[in-house]
Amino acid sequence: MTREELKTAVAQVEPFEPAEAERRRRMENREYFTHSYAHRGKDPDNCAACALRLKVPNYAGWILTYTAAGVPMGSRMKIALAEIEESKNGNPRYYENILRTLATFRPYWLFGKDKGGA
Repeated sequence: MTREELKTAVAQVEPFEPAEAERRRRMENREYFTHSYAHRGKDPDNCAACALRLKVPNYAGWILTYTAAGVPMGSRMKIALAEIEESKNGNPRYYENILRTLATFRPYWLFGKDKGGA
């Protein structure tokens, strides 16, 4: 899937309502920026914040977290585009969630300076 194909797909869905967008932003910021109290640096495999920082994030739904938390995709963009394409047929509900999240938060890696969004 190319960025242009993804932008076209995102244009066809409704973004989340403002209250839901804010709830998702808070939740995903907590996932990305808060390390698990239980692991205290000793068990990074069971910490969402640690898993999300890997070169290839080892965390289900990481695209949603990066997008809602405003984390730059960087070199992970090709991986993200491939995962989004795979979910289109393999997991349609996740695909729809990704599209609505992208429509709501309009990340720079996809929309550039035409960011807008929530």
